[in-house]
Amino acid sequence: MSIKIRRDVVAIVIGQARAGNDEDKDGRTFYLTASLRKILKAQLLAIEALQAKGVIICPYLFHRPSGTQIKGGFIRKIWNAARENAGYPGKIFHDFRRSAVRTLERAAVPRR
Repeated sequence: MSIKIRRDVVAIVIGQARAGNDEDKDGRTFYLTASLRKILKAQLLAIEALQAKGVIICPYLFHRPSGTQIKGGFIRKIWNAARENAGYPGKIFHDFRRSAVRTLERAAVPRR
């Protein structure tokens, strides 16, 4: 498990983020709540501030405070703690992804 959303393919606009990658030439549009949009914009500003100080940042949107890539073991540790705290100790990440997709489809949100 890793978070590999490259900064150079993310465009945050009012209410949505557009991301593309090498595998998906068309990219995807993610609709954002105001709070999530605020978090993503703050992340981009934090990256700019680190780069202004000369810190070399990995190409991904999310990274460690040192600028290095977040790798699977760290994410797994945080995920396990979050699901325990939420009362879902047996859930895996993709259980929530599938639930989200079904909910969006029921709401007639197109996949593309």
